[in-house]
Amino acid sequence: MKPIARPWALLGLPALFMAACIAFDDSESEFCRTADAPRRVAICGEILETPQGTGSSDAGPGDAGSDGSCSQDSQCTTPPDQCHETTGTCVSGSCEYPQKQTGSVCNDAIPTGVCFSSSGTCEAGLCRASYKARGASCEDGQLCTVNDTCDGAGNCVGGGPRACNSPPNPCFEPSGTCASDTCTYKPIAKGKLCDDGNSCTVSDQCNGAGICVGTEKVCNSPPDQCLQSSGTCNSSTGDCVYPPQPSGTGCQPDNLCKTGACNGAGACVETGAVFCASTRCKTAMGTCNPAVGCDYNDWCADAGGVCSEDCCRDPSNGLCMAF
Repeated sequence: MKPIARPWALLGLPALFMAACIAFDDSESEFCRTADAPRRVAICGEILETPQGTGSSDAGPGDAGSDGSCSQDSQCTTPPDQCHETTGTCVSGSCEYPQKQTGSVCNDAIPTGVCFSSSGTCEAGLCRASYKARGASCEDGQLCTVNDTCDGAGNCVGGGPRACNSPPNPCFEPSGTCASDTCTYKPIAKGKLCDDGNSCTVSDQCNGAGICVGTEKVCNSPPDQCLQSSGTCNSSTGDCVYPPQPSGTGCQPDNLCKTGACNGAGACVETGAVFCASTRCKTAMGTCNPAVGCDYNDWCADAGGVCSEDCCRDPSNGLCMAF
């Protein structure tokens, strides 16, 4: 080989360094055997040969371009789809991948339709989808059809019309019509009885516009004399709740021969005995019946059946009457 002079002289280095330039054989130089490609070209004078059919030598080993460019076969490991082999060859700077055998399973190009199988087969480098069998169940996306089935050609065909028989509440007709993916129901006439779901309303009726309207329950009949006359409705149970009368409020116990007072908790408690005093037309017997209260002698009976002072005379007919 022709001896090569070191290029340092071209950089204007002192003559001392120029004198140090010596000829060497690049095939034997340790430097030229281990240096990278740019230094081997610039310093050792090596001419890098570009293999026929390759791209630019700028790409490093194993580094294929994102556009599929390559300089060697090892860079071809990303096939365009599942119907090409995973290992290709670099031809004229581009990766080429052989087609997979016909019938190979693939699923990277299956249409999204509900009447296609989840996988297909390769044919001439393309993934061919498989149709679901005719009659297979599917959903055509239309609310107003039911019993949709595949037609065997990848299409989902609607079955019969949907029955609209679930009105939103009792104030709509039980049967409706389906249009634009929506069931529509007509309101029931005003006045039809219904239940608005509120335990504290009564006499619920449809208002003619599809709404059940009730009248608020009035709580004005307390179950006990020691509860106040006005109460409120418990929405959970629908029962009227009344606050108790103040402690000490007078009341009548079940025993009519006793006096009583409210205890502040809604109960009437006995506080004393009833005194059965005589009146103008009645004479006390001196006894008290717990069920009826004081017992009195009949004035007429005391007078031997003769009416006196009109105390025992029936004002409607003037006859004597017994008390």
